[in-house]
Amino acid sequence: MSYYMNKNNAVKRGEIYYIAHSKCYATDPSNAAGRPAIIVSSDKLNEHADVVEVVYLTTKEKRLMPTHAEVLCKIPSTAMCETIYTVNKDRLGDYVRTCTDKEIEAINAGILCSLGISAPTVAVERERKPLTPRLLLRGISISPSTRICSIR
Repeated sequence: MSYYMNKNNAVKRGEIYYIAHSKCYATDPSNAAGRPAIIVSSDKLNEHADVVEVVYLTTKEKRLMPTHAEVLCKIPSTAMCETIYTVNKDRLGDYVRTCTDKEIEAINAGILCSLGISAPTVAVERERKPLTPRLLLRGISISPSTRICSIR
């Protein structure tokens, strides 16, 4: 595993990189060489800024928390979504892989939980349709009420 600086600044959300000089939880000197992290900042920010926002990964056994997400780095790991760090792109090391859609969903849920934000909801106005004879025969009536859907 090498931790040389990655000259590629075209990073995307959901990619896993080693971050050089990561003294995450500053008391552990073994983290000085680098540690894997997932890019969680938006692609728009990643395109224009000199920094990215990351969530670090750990392979240590962690207590089950709603802010943790299971991710496969090179080995099964846990994304600690309760701590989001801003790091300079100059500290990006080797690219590891891109997270799957399922992993990204778990990371998004962990970040939302950590920040105390619930998933957005939208009111969708349903078009009132006339009752069909089949529905009338079964005694089913349709109400033109507004229904709430959650976006996924």
